[in-house]
Amino acid sequence: MHSRTESIASQPSSITGMGHGQVRPESPEPCALCDHPMPWTENLRKEIKGERMNSRWTHLALHVRSLQASISFFEHYTSLRVIDRHSDASSTGMEVVWLSDRPTLDENTFVLVLQEGSPRAMPGAAPQSPLGPISHLGFALPSRDAVDAIAAEAKNGGLLQFGPTFLNPYAGYLCILRDPDGHNVEFSHGQSLGRPSGHAEAAGSPR
Repeated sequence: MHSRTESIASQPSSITGMGHGQVRPESPEPCALCDHPMPWTENLRKEIKGERMNSRWTHLALHVRSLQASISFFEHYTSLRVIDRHSDASSTGMEVVWLSDRPTLDENTFVLVLQEGSPRAMPGAAPQSPLGPISHLGFALPSRDAVDAIAAEAKNGGLLQFGPTFLNPYAGYLCILRDPDGHNVEFSHGQSLGRPSGHAEAAGSPR
């Protein structure tokens, strides 16, 4: 007589590449909470077939000490503006703001999410250590003069961390500021990032 383990192990797997004895359903299983099909089975099939995941980057979220201080910084030094502000106090325990610099019709395609509060799911969680010394948020400016202007203002306010200087043809001419939570925020001119392919402006060489 075969044992239960042997019986399961002998069943053919419906998905090539699964571990021995593991059987997965052919269709996505429904979520126990909302009855919505869970996509993990389809994603697994794509991984096995070597297909690229169909994902889209929608946001970057930062846990901040003060929403208002962060909003003031980004609205002053960048083109980011508040497009949504809401309270998740009844669920996550956080106050949330979305900022975007996209045109109105596309403003929620990519946002900077700022969250303030103590998350209920992670008691005791505090804002993360500052992004740095290399990690940073990056913003493009229209000219070197614009980089110089922001650097000068930030220096007067005690926020300038680095530059302004020409770093290399890839990084361009840049300066780095410190936001209210200590995160490095880069302002540059001449990088190809953010420009349509084939229309990148060369950073050139140092003045």
